Amino acid sequence: MDLNTLKSNAGIIRDATLPEENTAFRLGSWLVSLIEFLTDTSIEAVMTGIVPAVTADGITLALSFQKADGSTFTKFITLPLADAEKAGLMSPAMVAKIAAIQSSIYAIDTKNAEQDDNITALQSDVSAVAKKNTTQDSQIQGLNTLVEQNSVNIENVTDTANTNKNNITALQGYVSDNASAIDALQKSAVSKHQELTDKIDANNEFIAQVESKCNTRQDEADVKNAEQDVKMKSLDNIDENILIRLDEMQLSIDSLSQRVKALEN
Repeated sequence: MDLNTLKSNAGIIRDATLPEENTAFRLGSWLVSLIEFLTDTSIEAVMTGIVPAVTADGITLALSFQKADGSTFTKFITLPLADAEKAGLMSPAMVAKIAAIQSSIYAIDTKNAEQDDNITALQSDVSAVAKKNTTQDSQIQGLNTLVEQNSVNIENVTDTANTNKNNITALQGYVSDNASAIDALQKSAVSKHQELTDKIDANNEFIAQVESKCNTRQDEADVKNAEQDVKMKSLDNIDENILIRLDEMQLSIDSLSQRVKALEN
């Protein structure tokens, strides 16, 4: 192989643009041909060494020679580096950059896996909250029904209490209206004193029974009202818990959105 052929092949290697066009076999074959050429043509000078170096233009081979008279000289051959437009040799910086990119890709894949796990967990939490909300809606509906029933019962008890109150007022008026007659009968019928006393006692006992019933009904109404207040307070607590849970969900969704945006960036 002559020098012109070596130059032509070097130009082909330099101008290659397809990915992986400059294979190890092509470059190695060219170097072997170069060494054979130099060996065959180094009658007056012997090659003593080859030192590669990375420059801005490519990889430079420094070829050292020694003449028969003992003097030395050096020849330089530059092989182009690969770039975005043409194929070529890879420099150590390129290899390090590719390794760094691969490491970044691995880190991104790991981060994506973590994000997927977080999204799955969040979806599970959202599903659980939805089920809990459905259950709470059913409970609230049941409480509303119970509240309506209690309201009706309270109205009935109140009506009964008012009726008993009117009856007591009427009885008190009757007793008041008949007080003078009772006094007259007591004065005019001493012999019937015991009978009249018994009647008065009976009337007083009846009045006491009516008052007791009214008080019992009023106590029942107070108990119903207290139970109603407790249930209404429970409803308020349920609504407050739902709002707190919704706030926690919103914070989780905002945090997830920020992570997704950071990942996209």
